[in-house]
Amino acid sequence: MPRRLAPNLENCSLAELEVAANAAPSKRSHNRLMAIRALALNIAPGQVTALYSVSRRTLNNWTRWFNQQGIDGLIEGARTGRPPKITPEQSAHYRQLIEQPELAEQLHWTAKKFHGYLRQEFQHEIGYRTVVRWLHDNNFRLILSCSLMDIYDMLFSGGERHANPQANAGRRL
Repeated sequence: MPRRLAPNLENCSLAELEVAANAAPSKRSHNRLMAIRALALNIAPGQVTALYSVSRRTLNNWTRWFNQQGIDGLIEGARTGRPPKITPEQSAHYRQLIEQPELAEQLHWTAKKFHGYLRQEFQHEIGYRTVVRWLHDNNFRLILSCSLMDIYDMLFSGGERHANPQANAGRRL
């Protein structure tokens, strides 16, 4: 049977544990702090593991971290993830290209056009969805300067539209 670790309450009081748990930056940190508080209140480890849906080994790890580092040992830090496909340096350059399309000898950009430009001019192996996500993350949105009806009329009907909206209502596209 594994030996039971007990939380060292010289690190902080029960009240401090509760305050820290309520101010925790994530639910995971909150649960860790509350589990240690439960152990400090002499609740059986089996009940604590069942309450927080963790293994006995995880509970022992939390207790060890608390005993070694105090409350800070239970606060969840930043997690690493997949590195971004578009680096901050590239992002700054791409943002400039979007805002000033004439730098790339373009009149305007569409997501598809910009994706093709990045792949062709910079040999940047990047997916279309990644480009669209980057555009949205950087607050670029689709903007139409005129309605689709206006574009249709300019292309197929000689550009004549009636000033009276009721006259346009019966027109077939």
